[in-house]
Amino acid sequence: LATRLYMVGTMYSDANDRRRAAAAHLVDDLKSLFDDLRICLEDTFTFTTEQKVCGSLICIFTVAQDIIYQGNHMSFTKMHIDMESTLNNEQIPLKLTNVFGRPLQERQLTSLTQKVASSVRNTFCQDLCNSVLGPSTMSLADFTYQSACKYKHGGPGDKLDQLFIIHNALLVSHPHL
Repeated sequence: LATRLYMVGTMYSDANDRRRAAAAHLVDDLKSLFDDLRICLEDTFTFTTEQKVCGSLICIFTVAQDIIYQGNHMSFTKMHIDMESTLNNEQIPLKLTNVFGRPLQERQLTSLTQKVASSVRNTFCQDLCNSVLGPSTMSLADFTYQSACKYKHGGPGDKLDQLFIIHNALLVSHPHL
């Protein structure tokens, strides 16, 4: 009887070891499947319409417009870096939590912010030139108010700060800034 009990115990132990090995193999296959799926999804990552276009009050485009119209902002060539910093700080309301911390998505965000920053910068520069030259010239105060309506997040408000007029005067007199 003891020999039989030992043999039955050995058979159950052996069967249990085979089940554990099969389950571990299944877990390894499942891990590799998820790794492959993650790699495929990273390769096909795109920004949603809500992330690119103004679905909420703040979006990538309005962040660029707000940064270009800050009264203390004079260097516009690396504006996309300031945009990325703002987007990182506002990633939850902008629904960009799936971007930061993932190198491939961050590279795509950098590419997108560079394009948006260039577009906003070119539009602002064209507006600035049109206010000084051509048939649509206007006073500095009028240009400041109209550009604040167009670029400043929340608009010009009740009274526009004099800093914006000085800022625009400097931009008109030094177009290389």
